[in-house]
Amino acid sequence: MRTLGAALLALLSAAAGAADVVAIRGGRIVTVSGPVIEKGTVVVSGGKITAVGASVEIPAGATVIDATGQTVYPGLIDGLTTLGLTEIGSVPGSVDTTETGDVNPHAEAWVAVNPHSDLLPVARANGITAALAAPAGGLVSGQSALLRLAGTTPDALTVKTRAAMHMVYPTGRPAFDISRLFEEPELKTFEERQKDRKTNQEKELKRLGNLLEEAKAYGSARAAAKAGRIAPPKPDLPMEALAPVARGEVPVVMRVDAEEDIRSAVKFAEDHGLKLIVAGGLEAWRVADLLKQKDVAVLVNVDRLPRRESD
Repeated sequence: MRTLGAALLALLSAAAGAADVVAIRGGRIVTVSGPVIEKGTVVVSGGKITAVGASVEIPAGATVIDATGQTVYPGLIDGLTTLGLTEIGSVPGSVDTTETGDVNPHAEAWVAVNPHSDLLPVARANGITAALAAPAGGLVSGQSALLRLAGTTPDALTVKTRAAMHMVYPTGRPAFDISRLFEEPELKTFEERQKDRKTNQEKELKRLGNLLEEAKAYGSARAAAKAGRIAPPKPDLPMEALAPVARGEVPVVMRVDAEEDIRSAVKFAEDHGLKLIVAGGLEAWRVADLLKQKDVAVLVNVDRLPRRESD
C-alpha cells in the first residue's frame, strides 16, 4: 500500500502558513489517539490540522488532495537529535553541539539552530515534523529545544526554547584520550578496574549532587530576595538554569544504557527530586517494572546492538 504520510503533512505545514486551507480526502487515516478511519478527510488550516474524520466537511476554497488508496498519518517526532545543530561531522565549523567545559546548564540549543540546514527538508521528506534538538558532551550538556521543522529563523522553528536539561550520567569509565595511545598500558585486574570505575562514578555523582543542591539554594535565595527578605544573590547563569531543574520543574534527560547505571540514575533522581527521562536505555527493558513504578520515561535508541551475548 502506498503511503501519504507525515512527509506530506510536513510539506503542508511548511507551505500552508499563509492562511491556506488544504483537505486530504479519501485516504486511510491513522489517528494514533483513536481508531483508524478507513476512508476519511484531514483538513489543514494555517499549518495546523483542524479536522479529522470520516464525514468532515471540506471548507469552501480549500485545496483538495485525493489520497484514495493511500495512508495518512501524523508527523513523526524525533525525540532526541542534533538536527539543526550539526551539518557535516568532519567540518568543525558546521557542528555546534558541544560547549567548552563539562558543566553548561545555561547553554540553550535553540540559539545555535541553523534554520537553513540542508538536513531539515530531508527530515521533513521522511515524515519528521518535529524534533527535540539537544546539546551533547560534558557532565551537564545544556538545554534542548523543541523544534517544528518549518521556518526560516530560529524563532520560527522553535516551539519551546527550554524543553529539558540534558546530562550524561557518569559511568566512571575513563574517557578516550588519544594522547595516551603510545603510553605503556596500566596493568590492572578486572576487580581493580571495577573498583576504580565505582570510585570515579561516586566522585562525579557527588559533584553533580552538589551542583543541584547549590542550584536549589540559589533558587531559594532568589525567591527570598524577590520577596524582600534578603539582598539578591550575585547573578549566576549556570545556577539560574539549574534551579528549576533542582526543584523538579524542568525534566532531566540522562544518557544511560546499562541496567546497573539505570537503577543508579533512578535512585539519584529520586534522592534529588529530579523529573528523570532516560535516554538511550539499551537495557531499560531489564528494569521496566522499576521505571514504570517511578514514572520514568525512556527515549529508546532502536539502532544499537545488544550489550550481552544473552540478549
